[in-house]
Amino acid sequence: MPQQQPPMQYAPGPQYGQPGQVYGHYAQPQRPKRRIGLIIGLVVGLPFLMMVGCVGLGLAMNAMADEKPASPGDMKYVLQAKEFAPYVENFTVTPGAGTATRIENIDDSWEISYEYEDDRLYLMSSFIHESNAEDAKYSYSGQQIGTSLGYAGGEVDIEEVERDDLFKWGDESKFYLLKIDGQPAGNRLVARKGGNVVYIIFSGVYFDDAEWVHELLDPYLARVGATK
Repeated sequence: MPQQQPPMQYAPGPQYGQPGQVYGHYAQPQRPKRRIGLIIGLVVGLPFLMMVGCVGLGLAMNAMADEKPASPGDMKYVLQAKEFAPYVENFTVTPGAGTATRIENIDDSWEISYEYEDDRLYLMSSFIHESNAEDAKYSYSGQQIGTSLGYAGGEVDIEEVERDDLFKWGDESKFYLLKIDGQPAGNRLVARKGGNVVYIIFSGVYFDDAEWVHELLDPYLARVGATK
């Protein structure tokens, strides 16, 4: 497998064995990216319904939500595909492969969501701002439950290995290594700080070293961490 090119401040990365096996910091495995995308599609919207406690009320509030394209200023709230360039060999962002939306709800909560997919990388990143910390706790739990239901309803065997030893953030968080057919395929983070919830899932590259995870995520979380 070709040697990965790490950021300039690091020494050359390790040489890897068979695709999907990692002997160092990160590797770009063989993985059915599009199948992950289909499964993740089942998850979008489930956390909101669970947070409000019943499907009827959830649908009513969703119907009154204002959804529109995210503005350039909104993009600071999501992890973007361009931020993976140092970690995916010869990666450049494909124009038109990413979409971003802003949803404003009647309770003054809002959400910025970004999804990117090409033949090298799948990424979904969401930032949810709730009116208070208690609502954010429900949203945080809903993201977790919604993801589990999404996996259960899919045709692909996706295993999540909890790796909180690699990364923690905010008041509560969970960090996972994703595996498909037993092989590493990506990572997922769900985290809450005060009234804000962060959700990130990606495949095409995976991280199993804390230093590299922090290098990817710390600049992004520094951007959003002070949001009130």
